[in-house]
Amino acid sequence: MAAPLTISIIITNYNYAAYLGQCLDSIVTQTYAQVECIVVDDGSTDASRDIIARYPTVKSVFQVNAGQAAATRTGFALATGDVVVFLDADDFLLPDACAEIARVWTPDLVAFHYRLQIFRNGEFEHRYWPDDVFCQEGQQLESLFERGYVPAAPNSGNAYARSYVETVFREATSLGYHSIDACLAYSAPVVGRTRHSERALGAYRVHDSNLTIYNARKPVSRARMHLYYSYHAQATARKLAAARDMVLPRWAYLDGAYELKLYLTLRGSAITSLGLPEAPALACATRAARTFLSMPRLSLKRRLANVAIVFGLVAAPPWVRRKIGERFYNLDFAL
Repeated sequence: MAAPLTISIIITNYNYAAYLGQCLDSIVTQTYAQVECIVVDDGSTDASRDIIARYPTVKSVFQVNAGQAAATRTGFALATGDVVVFLDADDFLLPDACAEIARVWTPDLVAFHYRLQIFRNGEFEHRYWPDDVFCQEGQQLESLFERGYVPAAPNSGNAYARSYVETVFREATSLGYHSIDACLAYSAPVVGRTRHSERALGAYRVHDSNLTIYNARKPVSRARMHLYYSYHAQATARKLAAARDMVLPRWAYLDGAYELKLYLTLRGSAITSLGLPEAPALACATRAARTFLSMPRLSLKRRLANVAIVFGLVAAPPWVRRKIGERFYNLDFAL
């Protein structure tokens, strides 16, 4: 008889004492028994240490502040489970989340994606993340090359095979603050099978202290970092694909029409200052236009409008591109 699946929940925390207790409670009360919990406190200066001390069954590490990526690696090095979930300290899992992961898991899976229900001011809302449609099996790579991403929740909404995480951590071209979840989600369909569930198995907390998709205005610095992480997540996926002799569409700096459109909006010092190469604007616009024209879910009017915008961005001066960024991406260039 096969041994039961073991699951490691890795929590990285920095000054989230206000939410950490609920997060830890959600792990120690899971209905599935084969669960270990590891919390890495990344130099918190609030009451986080006192809260962690209340949970003697939780493996805890206290380190000098080194950033979320470093804390994630620290926690993963201690994990012993077959499957790993990276849970943000301000989120929490529903009681049967691990039982559901164990129920659907098969040895050939590398990833299992599920929804998170939005949790605000102590109450669940009738909204979920991701709010996009999950890709059916076999469609993830098409999504990556057409849209530039694979629909998935942030860290807390994914379970990964331990061996797969080891591969990505070893091969990733960059693992920064927000790029871990993107790298893991994007590369999963390259490396093996993935599954998804329409059920919400956890809560995504919206609060004043976190950067959320619900902010009315988005700092331009956040958009720049989005491109940085997308670039490296896509580069990592292509690196892993090349190692497996997969035939992929030619890479035009970024995959995805909307990613290329954002790049054309922000190109110049805003991009090169991040250490990213600068790509030929006309080549990027041509690739984006071809992709927009092949999107059947967009009306013909929207497809043609996007084509006009991307080619217009090629010759547009910075002040025009700034206006487009404010209009179409809701960017705040003062931040």
